[in-house]
Amino acid sequence: MFSAGTVFLVFLGYMATLFAIAQLVERSPSISQYLSERPWVYALSITVYCTSWTFYGSVGLASRQGLAYLPTYLGPTLAIGLWWVVLRKIVRIKERRHITSIADFISARYDRSQGVAMVVTLIALIGTLPYIAIQLKAVVSSFSVITGGSTSQLDWDGLGLWATVLLIAFTVLFGARRLDPTERHQGMMTALAVECVVKLVAFLAVGIFATFGLFGGFDGLYASLPQADWEQLTRVGSGETSAYTRWMTVLFVSMAGILFLPRQFHTAVVENSNENHIRTAIWLVPAYLLLISLFVVPLAAAGRALGLPVELSDSYVLLLPLQADQQALSMLVFLGGLAAASGMIIVSSVTLATMSTNHLLVPLIDRIEALHGLRRYLLPARWLTIAVVILVSYLFARELTTGRALANVGMLGFVAALQFVPVIFGGLFWLKGNKAGATMGLGLGFLVWFYTLMVPLLAQSGQLPLSLVTDGPWGIYWLKPEALFGMDRFDSVTHASFWSLFFNTAAYLLGSVLLPQKESELELASSYVHAFRYSAEGVEQGPDEAGQIAKDEKLGEARVLLEQYFSEKIARSKIRQISEGMGVIEKDFLSAGELLRFHRELERVLAGSIGTAAAHKAMKKHLSYSKVEHEQVSHVYAGILANLRLTPDELLERISYFEERDRIQREHARELENRVLEREREIRARKKIERELERSVNSQRLLNELLRTTLEPKPLKQALERALALVCQQRWLQAESKGAIFLADDERQQLRLYVSQGLDPHQLTRCDQVAFGQCICGRVAQNRQLIHTEAVSSQQPDQHCRLSAHGHYAVPIRYEERLLGVLILYLSEGHQPGDEEIDFLDTVSYVLGGLIQRKWTEKALADSGKQGLPDSESN
Repeated sequence: MFSAGTVFLVFLGYMATLFAIAQLVERSPSISQYLSERPWVYALSITVYCTSWTFYGSVGLASRQGLAYLPTYLGPTLAIGLWWVVLRKIVRIKERRHITSIADFISARYDRSQGVAMVVTLIALIGTLPYIAIQLKAVVSSFSVITGGSTSQLDWDGLGLWATVLLIAFTVLFGARRLDPTERHQGMMTALAVECVVKLVAFLAVGIFATFGLFGGFDGLYASLPQADWEQLTRVGSGETSAYTRWMTVLFVSMAGILFLPRQFHTAVVENSNENHIRTAIWLVPAYLLLISLFVVPLAAAGRALGLPVELSDSYVLLLPLQADQQALSMLVFLGGLAAASGMIIVSSVTLATMSTNHLLVPLIDRIEALHGLRRYLLPARWLTIAVVILVSYLFARELTTGRALANVGMLGFVAALQFVPVIFGGLFWLKGNKAGATMGLGLGFLVWFYTLMVPLLAQSGQLPLSLVTDGPWGIYWLKPEALFGMDRFDSVTHASFWSLFFNTAAYLLGSVLLPQKESELELASSYVHAFRYSAEGVEQGPDEAGQIAKDEKLGEARVLLEQYFSEKIARSKIRQISEGMGVIEKDFLSAGELLRFHRELERVLAGSIGTAAAHKAMKKHLSYSKVEHEQVSHVYAGILANLRLTPDELLERISYFEERDRIQREHARELENRVLEREREIRARKKIERELERSVNSQRLLNELLRTTLEPKPLKQALERALALVCQQRWLQAESKGAIFLADDERQQLRLYVSQGLDPHQLTRCDQVAFGQCICGRVAQNRQLIHTEAVSSQQPDQHCRLSAHGHYAVPIRYEERLLGVLILYLSEGHQPGDEEIDFLDTVSYVLGGLIQRKWTEKALADSGKQGLPDSESN
């Protein structure tokens, strides 16, 4: 067991490491670009599907109900087989529509309806809160287990609250730093991919340990458990019909969950940067699911074989290494569970915050005039929404999940996501699906889901009367939430899935067939159904069309609109980006086609921050076409169709052809650009190495020359003049062939100019003698530290030598601990020092110190020799 402090520090360190990874990726464009082009990062992020329910709850479910866990893995594997058609189609629509969430995607299909977006958001919000709650419960439970506590009495007031606060902070830092969620969170996605690797490695490690470390392999594990237990582990439930019905239901809802759970839609669709990455996801995600499910039954069997209570089966994954005193493995398993829970919490909270602000808060702000000022504070509103979502989930976990298995609560979210299936598939493949049918279907499906699943949960937790479930409202038996209309032979999940999907689909079909579809809806429906061949919403410019619409007026309207949601600086920047992208920055007038394109791009930009429904409503409210502009737009479309002389179907095919050709050309251009950038990087790196080699060779050559000068039989003055000339010739120092060497007089505490190069007569006179502490040279002599200046002006009050406005290196010349003089070099103004230059000049100063000391010693020996010789003339 570990101490609570140790585990909390590990928890904090793990989250900080993930944040550091995300920061590194976000702040390094080269790393971010590299990872965005790696399909395995995208594919691994989709495996956020495997939460703590998978990590802990699957083993618990297998221990209690055998193979009942299997459809959770098998369903997604089957659904992924359809992704090259379904997911690729959704991704292509996302790119065109600037989709930010699943609510945005559905509402954009159904006439950009804010009502539809609100219903989808409410379903996602209420359906996901219990799912986040079980992640928090898993974190607190695993903390209790690893520290030797009880799983029945969890520390919600202490650890639970602290963990919740930390997860709120990290979630805001990870995924809510931008207002536009369609800008990919490459840092968050990379951290998410790392978490998915951690939980897989941890689960495989504990599975291998339990199977081979504790029992010597599968044979040993099989022999350690009675045959009756193996029969229970390898059948579905108790073998009754209802167990197989539930098995098929979970298979079906899991097929929907892998893509339509809000977090799954975000990772698979919103964060997709290249639809070709789907190819990798189609095989990598099923492979991941296979690996992480490989040891579910062996772990359940190992827990039973060791006599662990079945009521603790949700904790078998962590209890097995703890009981075997495997400290490192236990901590790895704890981190794996933390990775599984935190990944889901972060992505789900970010997604729900985006949906809630765009489709609940923004419509409220637009409706109430007193709240209009809040439009510029949507990003802080998202931060607050993240906090509210996680805190409400914390309260839910604390009050409503006590005593319930993880898998039971987890299915609430899956059945909620099932409500999106009719409107999404109907929207993708059926032209007649309309807003009325979608609103009726989603609304009725949500009400039945809430009544048949949430009401029993609230009643069993004491929040509602239990008689509501056992007897039905007002004692009406056929309205019992878990036996609606007398259907009492199925489990709660099958029962709720059947009735909610039945009413949802029926209402959607009837509403779409019986109620009329607007013309604008038909156009949107066609763009979804024919996504692979349907091009843009309009054509920018007709043949020979001249600009007649004043550009500044239209840009002014757009700026006023954007400034309601962004600062003036950001609004101007976004308008300029659109104008530059269209190539109209220098124009005074726009054509009707250009105006259409400008407004479409403006709506796309706005949709990225407030959602497609709110953006479309804002555009209709604040921007308008004059009568003349309407006529010009109609003329553009009529002229294009007349010139092409094509039927509508032929026109769509022609547009699809040119769109595909344009896409291929853009991809080739992108590849070529990447190759050019790579080649430029190689050239820059090669030139840098060449410069460093040249500098190293020149430096060594100079030092050799200086050492040779030291040994030459020259007077000190000539030797120093030679040395100064050599140093001034070093181009990489950016020296200006001007400098001087001063010799120190310790007794008088002053420097004496000894040799110079390039100084004018005035400087020679003024700098002949410099007291210690005066001017740059004097300060170096006094402090005995190298000084660099970027620019020294003749106006400086401490200037003794009246040096001109240049940069300087002033270097003390020492021999051992004794100051012998100062070397000063003139540099280009604004020169920036480098460590290599300073190290080189330190070496030069020591060589010059050795040279001066050697010459002084030679002179002293020569003088003493002369004094000791006898007078030749006296002989």
